[in-house]
Amino acid sequence: MKIYIETIVHQNYEKVLAGFDRNLFEALKPPFVDMTLERYDGSTKGDIVALTIKLLGKKSQWVSLISENGQTPNSTWFVDVGETLPSPLKSWRHRHTIERVSEFKAKIIDDIEFKTSSLMLDYAIYPALYAQFAYRIPVYKRYFNTLENE
Repeated sequence: MKIYIETIVHQNYEKVLAGFDRNLFEALKPPFVDMTLERYDGSTKGDIVALTIKLLGKKSQWVSLISENGQTPNSTWFVDVGETLPSPLKSWRHRHTIERVSEFKAKIIDDIEFKTSSLMLDYAIYPALYAQFAYRIPVYKRYFNTLENE
């Protein structure tokens, strides 16, 4: 199953790129998810991001490995792959892309592929996962549009 969300922010591409850090990751946490960031190495190949998530009174671990990253003059990306996932997820691949649109505009793309144990379950959890990532749109805008452009 796929989720694909694009967000345009009114900010210089380099500033958006520099802003992809632990503080942004914590700002992106939806208010309805009880989540603790246990480890955040960054967004370079080999880095680890580890979370503890409490849902319905049950603690789960989520550990993602940054499996690749790259850059062109107008685009940067990194991919996190779920190594340890909360039930019912069986696989997770999230490609984060930041693209230069103009001098003071950038596009952030969340391109996600996930699977559970069945297609029916994929469809059942899709709305909640989509909502969690759609929540990022106004957060990205607030976070990056308030930085000063130089």
